[in-house]
Amino acid sequence: MPGLLGGRYRLEDPPIGEGGMGVVYRAVDTGVGNRKVALKTIRGPVDRESMEQFRKEWDALADLCHANIVNLYDVGEFPDRDGKKPYFVMPLLRGANLGKLLESPGSHFAPERLVNIICQACKGLQSAHNRGIIHRDLKPSNIFVLEDDTVILIDFGVVHLASSESVGSIKGTVAYMAPEQLDGKVSPQSDIYSLAVVCYEALTGRRPFAGKTSSEVMDAIRSQIPPSICDLNPSVPFGLAQVMHRALAKQPYHRLSSANEFCQSLQRALANESLPQFDRLKIAPRISRIKNALGQGDSQYAKDLIFDLQAEGHIDPEITVLRIQVEEASRGKLIHRLLDSVRFHLDEEDYPLALEKIDRILDLDPANIDALALKREVKEKRSTAGIEKWYQIACQHRTNRLYAKAREAIAEILKIDPNHEPTKQLSLEIKRDEQEQLRLRGEMHRLYESALKAYGTGEISTALTKLERIIELGKRVSGQSRTNSEYERLYNQVRLERDQLQASYGEARAALEAKDLKKAQDICKQVLERRPHDALFKALQIEVDESERQIRSAAIAEFHARVEAEADLEAKFQLAKEAVKRFEDEQTFADIFRLVKQKRDLVNTIAARAREYEARFQFAEARNQWDILRNIYPRYPGLNYEIERVEKKQRESVQERIDGDIPEQSPAIAYPENVESRDSSGDVKDSARSEADSKRTELTTLDSNKSEWPKRMSQFSDVDAKTEFRSRQGSRPEAEFEGPEPIADEQGSDHLASVGLLSGQTETPSELQPRFLNGRRQNRRDSPSEERQRSWPPSQRLGVYAAVAGIIVAAVVASVLLHNGTKSGKPGAQKPSSIVSSPKPAMLSAPAPVVSAQAGGSTTGSAASGSSSAPGSLSRPRRGELVTMFFNSSPPAAQVMADRKSSLQCETPCSLDLPRGEHTVVFSAWNRDPITRTITVSTPGEISADLPPATGSIEIISNPPGLNISIDGTNQ
Repeated sequence: MPGLLGGRYRLEDPPIGEGGMGVVYRAVDTGVGNRKVALKTIRGPVDRESMEQFRKEWDALADLCHANIVNLYDVGEFPDRDGKKPYFVMPLLRGANLGKLLESPGSHFAPERLVNIICQACKGLQSAHNRGIIHRDLKPSNIFVLEDDTVILIDFGVVHLASSESVGSIKGTVAYMAPEQLDGKVSPQSDIYSLAVVCYEALTGRRPFAGKTSSEVMDAIRSQIPPSICDLNPSVPFGLAQVMHRALAKQPYHRLSSANEFCQSLQRALANESLPQFDRLKIAPRISRIKNALGQGDSQYAKDLIFDLQAEGHIDPEITVLRIQVEEASRGKLIHRLLDSVRFHLDEEDYPLALEKIDRILDLDPANIDALALKREVKEKRSTAGIEKWYQIACQHRTNRLYAKAREAIAEILKIDPNHEPTKQLSLEIKRDEQEQLRLRGEMHRLYESALKAYGTGEISTALTKLERIIELGKRVSGQSRTNSEYERLYNQVRLERDQLQASYGEARAALEAKDLKKAQDICKQVLERRPHDALFKALQIEVDESERQIRSAAIAEFHARVEAEADLEAKFQLAKEAVKRFEDEQTFADIFRLVKQKRDLVNTIAARAREYEARFQFAEARNQWDILRNIYPRYPGLNYEIERVEKKQRESVQERIDGDIPEQSPAIAYPENVESRDSSGDVKDSARSEADSKRTELTTLDSNKSEWPKRMSQFSDVDAKTEFRSRQGSRPEAEFEGPEPIADEQGSDHLASVGLLSGQTETPSELQPRFLNGRRQNRRDSPSEERQRSWPPSQRLGVYAAVAGIIVAAVVASVLLHNGTKSGKPGAQKPSSIVSSPKPAMLSAPAPVVSAQAGGSTTGSAASGSSSAPGSLSRPRRGELVTMFFNSSPPAAQVMADRKSSLQCETPCSLDLPRGEHTVVFSAWNRDPITRTITVSTPGEISADLPPATGSIEIISNPPGLNISIDGTNQ
């Protein structure tokens, strides 16, 4: 609470009084000279009902102003943790309430003092009643007696407005409530009744109605008549007792009409004045009727008449006598009925019940002669004939294990005959039986604990065995019905679970034998989740795991064998993929899948590269890729078809170039008209023509000396024909070729044995003429020009072929001379050692353009149209145009496209002279895996690509425009 309530009241602990709803503190009013006051507030949390009652109390006090009612100084509210609480301030009274005075040791209220106190209370109460306020809770603790015996009524907390006709709940103290107040109906007479109860308690030292519970007290208030006050306290005048008993009447209209009347009646009775309302003549007729009823033996009617008189508050000596007579008559009738009952049970030899009835009679009339005589008779009969019956009863109780009842029967026997030996022996046997019962109960308890432990650890069979033993023992133990029911319930539960486990085990075992491992695994898992220590299912789980491991191992081995045995790469990839998905934790399949995937990706990459080369018309490179693929994966679907198709396109390409280079009408070699002399004397032109004539003469005479063919063919054979022959030799059977096997020359190079085709001799065997030399196959349909050429005589065809060879030789010589002359600054400064042996080679004209690339990226050449250009330079080829390039290496020629990609054959280490920038060099050899080099050139110059000697193709992709390839220091 705050320090000052309402800014002026300082509370002092502890409280000076507490009730059902409120609490009262001693406080100091700092606003009025620090006077001592009493401050009342609500105890506990504030609710609507308590707030309403509290407000009704201070409203009542505010409306009342009487010397015998406590005054109200102030009201207000203060904050509290339970919310705002109301309070009101009253004067601090000095003295004690009547309840404390009655409880003090040796307290004794003389009738005079009590009447004085009650009359003052009646005056204050009458003042409240006059304003329609009913106290409803008058009791000794709410009547405050000051030191000078001045009375102050306090605690109007449960006041009720007399004008309200509603029936409310019961409020007040039950022992001081009027009968109608117990039903929720209150009136001013209810307060008078409460004051009469206070008087009764103060004068007699006891309350008029008592009971162990509130319900018993309420029943007594409604139905009982309290003893007369003057009978309990002879010092109380009879008239005073009459007034108080009239105020205790059961009905409000029988009581005194007001508090003032009650006060005046008490004072007059105390003064021994007669009171008209207590005139005995008014009740004389009713007393006569009571006497008549008694005379006629109708004691119940007489009893009812007496009760009505006393309920109205009448007390009279004659009424008291009549009541005693009525009670005696009623008691006599009851004793008579009980005696009849005793005789009946005695005849039935039901001695215990007969003795019980006799005891009730003696309680009502201890000196009743008939009852005493019957008791002696019962004992005599029980002593002679009752011992055997009691003995039988005791034995029956022992058989039923009702040992307490058996001991009672034995006690009855020993009362009759203390020395009865069979009874003593029976008593010893019962004692041994009880000890055995205790032992069995202990054993059952131990077995129960053990069964619970076994059940908890999953030992179902053990638990079931122990529970069966418990149930068997329970049949021999008495007083265990409830416990035995618990044992049986647990037994049924365990047995049911045992049956379920056996069924689950059988199902799991059947699933295991049927190889349905998932079902068996699920059953074991479900059971072990509930019973993690079940050994049977643990063992079964191990069997299932072992079977699963064996099946998995077999499946892994089978899959592994299938993967290893599968030759088809795609099928092998799918098998490996399925194996990885099925056996996620098997690293072997992951490794196999990775390797197979890498190989498949490599195969697909090579196939895609081959098709890309083919799309660019680079058939030799495409053929090389297919050959690489055949070495890596010969079972590639359609590989032979792809190789044959590329071979066919390659032959057709070569044939088209040959057909385009040879005039149809004349096989004669035409000198190029656009080749200008590179010096002032014109020696170059004449020298070129002379060289061409010399070569043609050599070709014409080749037929006479066939031993020179390989040597000469090494100078004039077409690189594509040679490449085609090698590739076909590696991929096609020998039966598909018309010519013989290639012949190795002195340098170890393979040459065609059919070079006799260039000599023009007609006697050359047909088997020495390979079909692929001119790009044709037997089953290929020839073009019209090809058909015309085949219709020529053999000598004419050989002449044409010789002319073609001459053109090629002339082109080679002219290009080399022109290139060397460009590098040295004068024509003929350097001669190709492996191609031309004449000191003055002649420059031959050819339909195909001749290109020369210089170091530094400048190129010269003549266009296919033969247009003139500045001296010493040739025009740059168009993109996609096929250009023949020459270099000082073996073989002496290569085909390259003008799109910055080169395809050539290299039998010596190759070095590359590349411009500034980043270049990717891919060298694909027939007898090795592709080699890729990435070269970054910051300063133009000759840079070695570190490519080994081999026969294959080089692909160069350079970022800046231009292509410069240098082999053995000679630019191509």
